[in-house]
Amino acid sequence: MDDKKLSILVVDDEHDICFLLKKFLDKNFIASVDVSYSVKSAKELLDEKKFDVVFFDYNLQDGTGIDLINHTKLTPETKPYTVVMSAFSSSSDIKNLEEIGINYFISKPLSQQKIVESLLNFKRH
Repeated sequence: MDDKKLSILVVDDEHDICFLLKKFLDKNFIASVDVSYSVKSAKELLDEKKFDVVFFDYNLQDGTGIDLINHTKLTPETKPYTVVMSAFSSSSDIKNLEEIGINYFISKPLSQQKIVESLLNFKRH
C-alpha cells in the first residue's frame, strides 16, 4: 500500500465486528476509520465525508447493504469502493450483489486474509 491515508467506513450492527475491524485496520493500514451501526447513520456519514472504502454488513437492523450501494450511486464521482460482509454467501447472492455494483464480497466469519485481499484489490481497482 502506498502512503496515502485511506478513509474507511465500517458499517455493521454488531458492535464487536466494528470494533475488531476498526482495530485491525488502524493497526495494519494507514487509514482513518469511521464506524456506523445502521443504514441511517451510514448514509449521514456518506453525505458528510468522502470515503475511499466502505465495509458493510449486508443485513442491518434498519435495512440492507443494497440501501447503501444505492445511496453511494447518487454521487458517482465520489462513489467509494464497496466491500460487502455477509454470513449468507450463495453464489447467486454474490452474483446479484456484483450486478448492482459491489466491488468485493467477504463471507463471514471474517478473516484477516480476506480483509487484506479486499484492500489489495481496491489498490488495483
